[in-house]
Amino acid sequence: MPCAERNEGAVVSTSINLPPGAEIAHLPQPLRLECGEELRGVFVGYEILGPEHAPLVLVQGGISSGRHLAAHESDKAPGWWEGCVAPGGPIDSKRFRVLALDYLGGNGLTTQPQLCERVEHAGLGFPEVSTYDQAKLTALLLDELGVSELHAFVGASYGAMVALAFAERYPERVGSILAISGAHQAHPMGVAWRSLQRRVLRLALENALPGEALSIARGMEMVSSRSPEDLARRFGGKPREGGPRSPWPVESYLEACGRDYVEGFRPEPFYVLSRAMDLHRVVPEQIFVPATLVSVSSDQLVPSSQVAELASRMAGPVRHIEVESLLGHEAYLSEFESFAVLLREALDA
Repeated sequence: MPCAERNEGAVVSTSINLPPGAEIAHLPQPLRLECGEELRGVFVGYEILGPEHAPLVLVQGGISSGRHLAAHESDKAPGWWEGCVAPGGPIDSKRFRVLALDYLGGNGLTTQPQLCERVEHAGLGFPEVSTYDQAKLTALLLDELGVSELHAFVGASYGAMVALAFAERYPERVGSILAISGAHQAHPMGVAWRSLQRRVLRLALENALPGEALSIARGMEMVSSRSPEDLARRFGGKPREGGPRSPWPVESYLEACGRDYVEGFRPEPFYVLSRAMDLHRVVPEQIFVPATLVSVSSDQLVPSSQVAELASRMAGPVRHIEVESLLGHEAYLSEFESFAVLLREALDA
């Protein structure tokens, strides 16, 4: 795992163990960040699928996603967008070459914070990262891969924010973008939820409970990304029998989600990317790349009204599509049929 440590104002990466199917690029030059700091010795973890000379589509998801989109020959484990990225699928890995990478500061193979023993260093020993920084990292990876232009950039949640930043800063390097559940800046509702998550992380880390902190933060994330109607439909029952402290169905669900999450993620990257989402800002009037913007009717973190505002302010060709769903911010992970149609249309445009 490429961690980061302070060294006279710089951040350098340490040893890396590559899992099956993963590839890694080492950036030869320091990465200058929007905050004014530099990262040295940056590594970028990525996976790439599909025919070698096919048009390249970049796919990025939320802060808990990463380079592994779908099962393939080298790694049979299911990916985070299994079914959407597949031979003959909506993002057709027979027709397109498909790239995904781990975020800077995130929980993958790309340079990230070290494990922290002291709470004051929990995610804070790593520089603040912006979506423009993630876009720059993407452009530098494309340089390393010898790719001059993307056919399309498909981004969902945080990935949509990065796609918008990439379109603003590198318009000559992408044919079009599809931004799902993302807007030009963080909505106050999203900032409110994430600020509470970070407070929970800090409080629990002060008491040496990093796993419990991350589990609770993940539970809050699951609640904020769902709609009240969805939770009522799925978990409207009574507490399980077994005594006065028997958990409610939704309580058991959140505890299970938290346990599963802690097995594969750490608090420090969660903290860094949570903060990065809140810092997100792009200038819609400077985005000329053709764009398809997708919102979800029940999304409380990125409301359709905010995506409509973004569409009205963008300088280039744009269409805004609202998907009717009770599944909230992460509907793109479950509403396969609706999003399959949108993905095919956007990539064919």
